[in-house]
Amino acid sequence: MNLKDKHKQIENLYKSIFTDLPFVKISYESNLVTVIDTSKDNSDPPRVDIIEGETYIVDFWDGYSAGDRIKEKSLEKSLKHFKKFLKKLHKQIVRFY
Repeated sequence: MNLKDKHKQIENLYKSIFTDLPFVKISYESNLVTVIDTSKDNSDPPRVDIIEGETYIVDFWDGYSAGDRIKEKSLEKSLKHFKKFLKKLHKQIVRFY
């Protein structure tokens, strides 16, 4: 199983969390999924990425000064962190926008 095989599951997760924020977009590449806030003209907007390589890297950026990075060998564990970061992103956007 790889990240590309989980695109549908990730899409459903994204839709369930960001239904009230239509300006938050998701994009897919073969080894990368990005969820990003497109609401403002921001050169460094809030975002969550999951990147597949030798390990899975899950990045959270709040758009200001705080970020988190988690590295996991397991896709399932990395998806749990991705979900946690998506919820954190939603909370961040609702609080400040």
